[in-house]
Amino acid sequence: VLVVFLTPLAGQEVYDLLLKNGHVIDPKSGRNGRFDIAIIGDKIARIGKDLPVAHARNAVDVSRYYVTPGLIDIHTHFNTHGGGLNLQPDPTALSNGVTTAVDAGSCGWKNFEAFRERVIARSKTRLLAFLNIAGDGAYSAADELDADAAARMVRKYPDMVVGISADHEQAGRWEVLDRALKAAELSKSVLMVAVPPTAAPEHAGRIPVSYTHLRA
Repeated sequence: VLVVFLTPLAGQEVYDLLLKNGHVIDPKSGRNGRFDIAIIGDKIARIGKDLPVAHARNAVDVSRYYVTPGLIDIHTHFNTHGGGLNLQPDPTALSNGVTTAVDAGSCGWKNFEAFRERVIARSKTRLLAFLNIAGDGAYSAADELDADAAARMVRKYPDMVVGISADHEQAGRWEVLDRALKAAELSKSVLMVAVPPTAAPEHAGRIPVSYTHLRA
């Protein structure tokens, strides 16, 4: 990456940062191509072709990079105090362009508040969560399937908890899915069920789409 420091001429619009010739992908505006992006403070001031380097305090050549709005990853595991396959959120997410990530059931109603204090509150990445129907989350035994307690936790933190999840390792038991669906209905939220082909080949691809139809 080539970084250039310049002193703009008096009377000109001054950019704090100019990203030059990156491959911009912005679904909202329909942009998909090479553009320059000018930034003043924490706001994008201009997007265009061949914006003058002389108008920027700092200019960076990003021609080898994609430039996009922050990405959203809806299936992560970031409860680093919960064992299993959990990862650190900021090194994993931000370095890959992910600014919002959703933890997919690493925590249940019993340990979500600890996760909130230890991980969510300390992360630069914006973290949301699906609450696992199992009390202690995805890497615990599928016990304490308390739909009422799970629903109460969703309602208590509506700005952080987006819904209920049932993990694929638990999905072989219809009771787990029944309780998870009840919790989602009680909390008026959504239900995520992750079932890869290796876990349940006869149901793969159907449970997330229409659990009610499959259950019938």
